Amino acid sequence: TLAKPSTSSVASATVLVSVGATPVANVADGIEVMECMAQIPGSDPVDLVLRARSGTKGADLLKQTNSNDHLLVSGVITLDEAGTILTAGVICSATDQQFFNEIVLVGNLAREGTPSESGKSLRRSMAVDKVRRDPSGEFQTETDWFMVRANQGKNPSSGTTMMDRLGNAAKGSMVQINGMLIQRLNKQEKPYVEVLARKLKVHKRGGGGSRPDPAQGLKVAGYEPEAFQEDDDMPANW
Repeated sequence: TLAKPSTSSVASATVLVSVGATPVANVADGIEVMECMAQIPGSDPVDLVLRARSGTKGADLLKQTNSNDHLLVSGVITLDEAGTILTAGVICSATDQQFFNEIVLVGNLAREGTPSESGKSLRRSMAVDKVRRDPSGEFQTETDWFMVRANQGKNPSSGTTMMDRLGNAAKGSMVQINGMLIQRLNKQEKPYVEVLARKLKVHKRGGGGSRPDPAQGLKVAGYEPEAFQEDDDMPANW
């Protein structure tokens, strides 16, 4: 069932959720919506707010759901003070015998990654732009900061780890992350979401970590820093 989202972003997700409470009408960013608390089930459940724009078939379907009903939802993921928001583009009925948790982010990597105390994972922040239409009808660009985590396990075909790839990518690099949403607790014991990376593809390398041209002053082309910042056609699961 199609529903027109009120926000455009390069953070999209398809997840199976359990409805936490009966959906209610609300106004979000000047847009009338149907919304409810929902949860991605599993050993470590992920809490989120599920929304569908009022007047759409998706909102009509959401209005008919009850607590503990299961839905398969595809849409846009954004972050705000209310928490993790999934604005539905597609909604369909599901069962508790199914599981799906997939997210795709496209954005720019920020500062260097931080290894975990055990050294078995690394996390790094990533800026993802989103475009909202404000109550006056004007489009506004904002930035969501997602935390991406990569584990230590090696890719058997390459011998590298996702930790290596995420940690070694230059600051500012535009990357695509494929993974799943996970929920963790911060130092104040408050929940927040991370994206556990399954695949990482570098679309454009950032300037951080660039090296000087080793052939500077010579009549040589192809060794300037820009030559190493082209779009990356390396397989996504390298």
